[in-house]
Amino acid sequence: MMNWEVDPLIFKHPFTCFVAGPTQSGKTFLLQQILLENTLLIDPKIDRIIYCFSAWQPFFENLKKSLSNIEFNEGIFNIEDIDPNVNNLIVLDDLLKECQDNIGIQNLFTVDSHHKNISVFLLSQNLFPQGRCTRTISLNSHYLIIFNNPRDKSQIYALARQMFPNKMNFFLESFDDAVNNKAHAYLFLDFKQSTLEKNRVQTGILSKDLRIIYTPI
Repeated sequence: MMNWEVDPLIFKHPFTCFVAGPTQSGKTFLLQQILLENTLLIDPKIDRIIYCFSAWQPFFENLKKSLSNIEFNEGIFNIEDIDPNVNNLIVLDDLLKECQDNIGIQNLFTVDSHHKNISVFLLSQNLFPQGRCTRTISLNSHYLIIFNNPRDKSQIYALARQMFPNKMNFFLESFDDAVNNKAHAYLFLDFKQSTLEKNRVQTGILSKDLRIIYTPI
């Protein structure tokens, strides 16, 4: 058995995170839990949370009651209104159609996240969505959270070829172990430059979960 130190504060602000999974896979529920536990999962502390949505959801009321620093915005928030002197977090929930050809969102993932002190979560039903900006957005995501899609495994194979061309079986076996026979399960991928190679593939990132790290031999 191998043991090593792992930082419980898994998200390093400012960051960009792409969350992909089919409808009802658990994307929004996981994000809700991350927001409720943001002081346990994000370092340094987030001062302002802006939740951008396409349609109002009942669980927003729970977030409003639980988080004093959250606000809600229908549609994409104007990035120019962000104060870079505080730690900002933007959620883009069910807004991929509005984001996929949006140069401003592309810039958020490539430049503005760092320069304007913004972390961002972008939720998508597709791991490789169409759009002139989506490839750049995906390639510039520090974190990737992938949920199981029982009807389409081809995207997981494509991602395995990109990430681990010489160790595809490692990635595919890690994904299967993380999601098979489990409801709303996911694999968490960490692409931050500061992250140790052996800590890049994980699951169970919430405080109540058993955190598992998959490391190629």
